[in-house]
Amino acid sequence: MPHHSPRHAGPLPQERKEEEPRLGLGGDLEGVSPRDAEQAREVVLGRLGGEASTPADPEAAERVAREVRSRLAEDAWLDASAIEVSVGGGEVRLEGRVADRIQRRRAEELAGSVPGVAQVRNALRLPDDEAPRGPAAGC
Repeated sequence: MPHHSPRHAGPLPQERKEEEPRLGLGGDLEGVSPRDAEQAREVVLGRLGGEASTPADPEAAERVAREVRSRLAEDAWLDASAIEVSVGGGEVRLEGRVADRIQRRRAEELAGSVPGVAQVRNALRLPDDEAPRGPAAGC
């Protein structure tokens, strides 16, 4: 059987490579639609604690608070029964009492994982927080 080599009329067409988005000198994303650029801006500012992550209205703040409470309540490693949650300006404030430092840290991590949360102010107390300290405590 005769061997036939492929016939080409010229060089193989090059694959068209789409241009990667890049940051322009003015801080704008080039090669990205305005809508995608705005969404990217919101994600970045949300992670950095900027204005885009701030719930602009009380309903948005309440949705964030409900989601934080839900995540705290559903977590198997955390007793959230004595935790109070408040939200304002993208900041979540945790108050109340937890059993140990692990639960305190876990509550903070869960609250910070909710979309729209720019910062978590953890004011949770531990059982030993009320024990007297220093020379008056006999230490």
